[in-house]
Amino acid sequence: MSPHFVPTDSSPKWKVNKDVYGKLLTTTFLLCCLALGYFLLLLSLNRSTRFKRLQEIFGNTFLILGALSAFCYVIFINKADESFASISLVALSGVIATMSVAASLYFRSNSVATFMAPMAIIVLFIEQFFIAPKATNLHEIDMLREQFSFRAISIIHISFATLGIAFALLASAAAIFYLWQRQLLRKKRIQDLNSGAPGLDKLDRLLMRSLWLGFSFLTLSLVTGPIVVSLSNSSFESIKIKIFLAIAVWLWYLTTIGLRVVFHLRPTQIAKLSFLGFIIVAFMFWGVYILFPLRMV
Repeated sequence: MSPHFVPTDSSPKWKVNKDVYGKLLTTTFLLCCLALGYFLLLLSLNRSTRFKRLQEIFGNTFLILGALSAFCYVIFINKADESFASISLVALSGVIATMSVAASLYFRSNSVATFMAPMAIIVLFIEQFFIAPKATNLHEIDMLREQFSFRAISIIHISFATLGIAFALLASAAAIFYLWQRQLLRKKRIQDLNSGAPGLDKLDRLLMRSLWLGFSFLTLSLVTGPIVVSLSNSSFESIKIKIFLAIAVWLWYLTTIGLRVVFHLRPTQIAKLSFLGFIIVAFMFWGVYILFPLRMV
């Protein structure tokens, strides 16, 4: 790009740049609303939670904001060259979010909404990562990188992903100690227990807090992911498997926490699921990221 180039509203490239910029901002805001709304609804089902009613109100409010953002995107922001599949998926996410709120209000319970709202998030993940058109013009990418502070967003995105993986490993460690101690207690081998080891109740709390924190950070990494993918110089094929695995780990977090707070699964079963999650995370972190390194430049 020429150092003397000054973009104006009449510049075709600048017009395309503004279109991509507006779409990224809108869909990122949409993802944030849906993720935060679902997180608050899920948190309100936790037995030990406080301010349950407040969490329900704010959770439904964010889902409504997400639905309105989706409909505004479809009506006002999308252009004629936007793919029909992309527009349809954004609209579908808004419809699912609206139905989640309606179900929550009609049944006066968030249990149904906790199954429907994640579908809206997953649909939007698919649209953003695999279907939404990406910036391909180098001039356009450079300008978008400058507007989005690409380096800072990349660091934030990687930090969120790393924290999500770290808490998954912490949850797995707590699960292993929980299962080990429980096995010793069942066999009445109390003498083999370390005197300074935390009790089963403390390990259970550590396990659940690690799962909640890991789920939160990994969700934030997936919310910022579409911006990083859209503006990265790396080919999409080189990062596709990493996106699949990141969504797989997110779904594992989602399933484990959902089984605990909705179906009140026993701590032993949650610990086994957490250990299974450790295998997934280990493969994702040490396997894929070594075999397929990604440079965020």
